[in-house]
Amino acid sequence: AIDTAAPGSAIYVAGHSFSNASVSTLRSHYVWTNKALTIMGGYAADGGSPGALTNMPTILTSTAGSTNRILYISGLTNGRLQRVTLRGGKGSSSGVGGAINGSGLYIEASSNLTVESCVVSNNFATGQQGSTTYGGGVYLIGSEVRMTDCRVVSNTVNAYNTPTYGGGIHLASGSLM
Repeated sequence: AIDTAAPGSAIYVAGHSFSNASVSTLRSHYVWTNKALTIMGGYAADGGSPGALTNMPTILTSTAGSTNRILYISGLTNGRLQRVTLRGGKGSSSGVGGAINGSGLYIEASSNLTVESCVVSNNFATGQQGSTTYGGGVYLIGSEVRMTDCRVVSNTVNAYNTPTYGGGIHLASGSLM
């Protein structure tokens, strides 16, 4: 839906759990770049447009055995992510000096992005020897982001004999309001 939506569109996502098959050439299950969109979760999948808002959460999660983060956002201006849970990212890389930061959500070079009523939970970023690892749940670099009514809980960052920072959120540069 992100790839085919016109800039400025709203995408209504069903209250359901989604796990995208791991793609070995990508470090993220879902990628959102360069397109101003509003993505809203928690809607009924009744075939209507957009369906009624439900109590069922929209959960983006990892597949078994995956070593990918959940959502990567880059080069975005004027976007909104609302009522979405990002859970179970397992950012890990092999080899000395490798790390995947922001296993739940990684945001770079983006401005005027709002993340509202979202949950980032149970994500795990791990690095190998010689790699500093940042942001088990959320990693932000060169971005202006407003997070409102969000919960960032039970995320972990770990590395073999190397420094780690920001189990929940790591702001490398930019602003987080």
